[in-house]
Amino acid sequence: MRYVRPETLPELRSTVKDYVLLYNNRRLRQSLNYKTPNEVYKQVVEP
Repeated sequence: MRYVRPETLPELRSTVKDYVLLYNNRRLRQSLNYKTPNEVYKQVVEP
């Protein structure tokens, strides 16, 4: 993912949304035993 400075509010919202999706679905977290936050959430909510 490459940073592009948003010039409008809709562009900023889209950029933030994309980052949140990346963070929760693709970015592995060492503190979560190299799982994504969504993987851990699904394990807790849907055991």
